[in-house]
Amino acid sequence: LNRAAGGDGVAVEIADGVELDAPVHLVHVAAHRGDAPAASHPSTVVRLGAASRAQVVETYVGAGASGLTNAATVIAVGEGASVGYHRVQDECADAVHVGHVVFHAARAARVHLTSFPLGAAIARVAFDVALLGDAAEVELDGLSLPARGHHHDQVVRIDHASSHGRSAGGGRRPCPEAP
Repeated sequence: LNRAAGGDGVAVEIADGVELDAPVHLVHVAAHRGDAPAASHPSTVVRLGAASRAQVVETYVGAGASGLTNAATVIAVGEGASVGYHRVQDECADAVHVGHVVFHAARAARVHLTSFPLGAAIARVAFDVALLGDAAEVELDGLSLPARGHHHDQVVRIDHASSHGRSAGGGRRPCPEAP
């Protein structure tokens, strides 16, 4: 649905051997006009070349009326490269956020993924991680803070497609308040 409906997109390419000192911060603003709900379909592609290093922060915020955000992100991590990917979703309290994040990790690539779903009435993100090369690694972490009556969930699928891959981590969700 994102590819068919979306027109908004950003691509970031980090060349082989480049180590960024500052994070790349991508901010997606769902700005709806008037009171009518609207839909946005942001699409992001990040490519890290071999032996490169970067921190990428992808933030989703809302301004104006509620609506639907249908986000898609693809991150390709080259051989021996390392990426810290931090996803923050803090949209309007009555918004709906649906996201899909795909990682392709080459040989000896390292991915550190943190996710912070904070806003929206309904928020669901699917993370698909493919450890495609030998010794590729992924570490997952995050914190979910839904408001009372809101629903946030994250689905993670890791494909250990090659030998000696490693995956670790887990997210946190505070205990719900007593009624």
